[in-house]
Amino acid sequence: MNAADYGVPQKRERVFIVGFRSDLEANWSFPEPTHTEEALIWHKWITGEYWERHAIDSKERPLVYCQGCDR
Repeated sequence: MNAADYGVPQKRERVFIVGFRSDLEANWSFPEPTHTEEALIWHKWITGEYWERHAIDSKERPLVYCQGCDR
């Protein structure tokens, strides 16, 4: 598992071992990731929410090269 997939602002890969007694008949699975690289790209370059949430002025944001765009 990578902690960044769950909102931790660092790349921390960890191994988890989960065990249950056989008489408990437990049905367990890892939670679905809440953060993805695709979502980060979307919030940075499509909606701009990332920059606003971190109070980064538009002058400080990196430029994006767009092949076929007018910029």
